[in-house]
Amino acid sequence: MSTDVTTYQNLSRSTYTNLKSTRNAQSGALGFDDLATDTDAAQRGSDSPDLIITTPAVFSIIERLVTPTLNLSYGRAPQLAPTGGKQGTQLSFGANALYWRGIPIIADEKCTSGNIWTINTKHLFLYNLDYTNELTTATKEGFAWTGFKISQNQNAIVGHLLYAGQLVGDSPRTMARRTAVTS
Repeated sequence: MSTDVTTYQNLSRSTYTNLKSTRNAQSGALGFDDLATDTDAAQRGSDSPDLIITTPAVFSIIERLVTPTLNLSYGRAPQLAPTGGKQGTQLSFGANALYWRGIPIIADEKCTSGNIWTINTKHLFLYNLDYTNELTTATKEGFAWTGFKISQNQNAIVGHLLYAGQLVGDSPRTMARRTAVTS
């Protein structure tokens, strides 16, 4: 009886440059040149990143970078019309959406602290694994249901919804990561 053994090799990122992404450690204050460095490093021809994800704290740092570059124009007082029964102009400050070179920057509280991820979503895929029927009663697109089970020491039933899959990037060099962003 023969056994089918598959040998897996480690692929070296120095040999296969398509597997090597860019990782920059931030030193000093974050600037526009740092965002440009990450975006340029992740761009390959016309294939460029289309999403930047960071923490709310780093989003605020980027917002502070942009704020001094804003130009606001105010009309003369006689040209201002009353709004809502009040005289004057209402101003709103702060950003809830930022774009860098047309790429949306999103704040996510689950993002790793002090990191900026420059991502090309065209090279990310979610692969699902099927469960065997020995473990579960149903399988569909990576999800499986174990069925209800009676609990041993309590008056309850429990069922588990299982998922097996992984997010995979087929071209890590089209993505970049900046770490240690604190100011």
